[in-house]
Amino acid sequence: SEQIADFLGSLHNGQSVTLTDVNGLDLAGSSELAFSTYEETMPVEQSDAGAVIAPTHVDDGDGTTVIPSDDPQLTFLRVVDEFFTPMPQEAVVHPTAVVEDGADIGAGTVIGPFCYVAANVTIGEDCRVYPGTALGTKGKGYVRHDGRLLSHRYRGSVVIDDEVVIGSNCVIDRAIFGQTRVGVGTNLDNPVHNAR
Repeated sequence: SEQIADFLGSLHNGQSVTLTDVNGLDLAGSSELAFSTYEETMPVEQSDAGAVIAPTHVDDGDGTTVIPSDDPQLTFLRVVDEFFTPMPQEAVVHPTAVVEDGADIGAGTVIGPFCYVAANVTIGEDCRVYPGTALGTKGKGYVRHDGRLLSHRYRGSVVIDDEVVIGSNCVIDRAIFGQTRVGVGTNLDNPVHNAR
């Protein structure tokens, strides 16, 4: 727990505890880290967590190790990412995913089950693409001519910047020309479809 406090540049109130995982405040055991957003000390006292990230004015009460924070939930997420979420060094593509030749996938990116990544797609580093998502497909742009719908000829690409999370069953179509771009740190929910 002291290593976590050092990482955060925070105080460490209580004994040093070896933490092996994270859990909810009411579920955590003696080797787990939790967080509390309650303004009172009682929820921290009632928790069996080994250490709790809590608002700065909450003390250790019954001796529970407390790491104070102005924003406990955000601080907890930072700690989970740093200490409890192993990040792959190379891209990881699920065996059921289809990635066409020519697609470029950055280090640490994970492509989930039943995804499709077209040849015209570039994905940055440390991205997550959840099951059933299709990237780089042809859009649905049409032009009316003599009572018929003629499809645009899509020649563009898709660029997904670093640290993007794309939920399940999303569709990101390529641009007609140029790029469809998803910016750094974007988080798309399930199922999102860009209209091109």
